[in-house]
Amino acid sequence: MKGILASAAAFLLALSNSYLHAEQLEFSFEQSPEQWAFQLDAAGQASQSDERLEIRTTSLTIKNNPKHQTKKWVDYIRLDFAYRKPDGAWDIVKTGTPVMVNKILAPNESLRIDKPLSSALDAPRDKQNKYWAVITLGTNDGGTIYTHSRDDLFGSWTETSPSELSELELRESLESKSAMLFEYDEFDALDKDAKDYLENARRTSSGLWYLTLFDTGIMGFANRRAYEDQSWDGLEEKAKAWIEARPDSAAAQVTYAKFLIQHAWQYRSDNSKADFLKNWLFNHYIERAQKVLEESKSFASSDPRWYEAMFLVATAHNWEEEKFLALEKEGFSKFPYYYQMYFVAFDYHSPRWRGGDKQIEDFANRAITYTAEKDGRGMYARVYWYASQRYYGSRLFTESAVTWGKMSDAINDVLAQYPDQWNINNFAYFSCLAGDVNKTRSLISRIQDAPLANVWQEEGLFERCRQWSAEESRSG
Repeated sequence: MKGILASAAAFLLALSNSYLHAEQLEFSFEQSPEQWAFQLDAAGQASQSDERLEIRTTSLTIKNNPKHQTKKWVDYIRLDFAYRKPDGAWDIVKTGTPVMVNKILAPNESLRIDKPLSSALDAPRDKQNKYWAVITLGTNDGGTIYTHSRDDLFGSWTETSPSELSELELRESLESKSAMLFEYDEFDALDKDAKDYLENARRTSSGLWYLTLFDTGIMGFANRRAYEDQSWDGLEEKAKAWIEARPDSAAAQVTYAKFLIQHAWQYRSDNSKADFLKNWLFNHYIERAQKVLEESKSFASSDPRWYEAMFLVATAHNWEEEKFLALEKEGFSKFPYYYQMYFVAFDYHSPRWRGGDKQIEDFANRAITYTAEKDGRGMYARVYWYASQRYYGSRLFTESAVTWGKMSDAINDVLAQYPDQWNINNFAYFSCLAGDVNKTRSLISRIQDAPLANVWQEEGLFERCRQWSAEESRSG
């Protein structure tokens, strides 16, 4: 029996206050299969914190044992905890909700249970090692069949802190967590995380908000699922189920709007304006997204991602500059330090839409005015960092209107707050690209261990920059 969650998803629950330890959950029998009426093949996920245990299945199949050569009735299936008593025996703590099956299985017939089973138990940390996870299968004659986890499932564990992870490990784990919670309709947990990330302004060591990674995790999952299914319909229904379950959820409203926006872009291509149907569908889904956002603004705009989504709508519908700038001012004034809003708004000012090099420079300087109190000039560097990723690439210092002296000072302000290796590597790269010998040498000297391959993607680039800055320094 093998769990179906990826290793990253198995580790991701170690990253929040409510899930400090997690691992794969597998089930086994105490008797040989020949002695059982049914065979249960199950795997899942177990997690624990200081005061709580949580378990869920990720796969579960029931099979009528062919050895018996008789039809068998399955009444229900349930996931619970089992308590280990001092004498070694164990009793079931019925914390799970039964899933009704009501099906007759012929000999050797299998039934896959698609709905995940879940169960939670409040238990202090020093008592948790007394519990197992157990699946109970009920038959119509009142009989029960059990399969359980290993008995040390909730044994000793070491708490993992986000500070122990690298920037990229933490990003991947947070994205995986929100993707998994969304996949399994854990809407309460999603809203709990979104609230925590926003109210406590949780960030990675580079300064990136957890809330951004929460969002990219869900959107990444949605894009993969839409590609596999060749449709956004199921995802939109899932987002609407979130809204129905939690009508006051800002995260649910924004997620639904973003799904509609992504759906719209399926119908947009270089030739789509000449295709009446595709053009109509594009506008139809953008208008639906705008309606969702406008109707939920009274409470959903408490989440800065509401403004992100509205920037996407405004850009897609090519709003007049005055109208866009009014929305920009409203969002930036309300959430000045939520960086992702600036990155989403950037597209409107780029040459791909209504802007150009001058508009980007104006935008970068405008971003400073909203963030200077805490970030100094740092947003200037962040905007042009994003501009390089989104538009200019390695041509940033030859084709944009960026001023290197201003960006160099902005880099200092970013690193004063977030001296993370991800930031240092990237800013060393930009310094080399700009031809600043002293800055390049200084930043490269701060790189610990090996340079990050995600930054220095061109083969040999880091070494060339290192040697160049060292040689120029000696010759100077």
